[in-house]
Amino acid sequence: LAVRPALADKRILTAVLHGAALGAIAYGTYTLTNYAIFSRWSVLLVVSDIGWGAFLTALSAATGYLAARQ
Repeated sequence: LAVRPALADKRILTAVLHGAALGAIAYGTYTLTNYAIFSRWSVLLVVSDIGWGAFLTALSAATGYLAARQ
């Protein structure tokens, strides 16, 4: 979902942006579900978790792109 389009474009930025979007959606699904269920789940935790997911998945997608283009 992130590396293959980047390989087609031959741009690492595509991998980073697609990876960030994928990570934000995946981590957001998890943390927003927890926010809805648990009363002690804070908004700060939701925001930081989504940001962490976007960063980590973008980094992983960039690494995957660099490995795949070799």
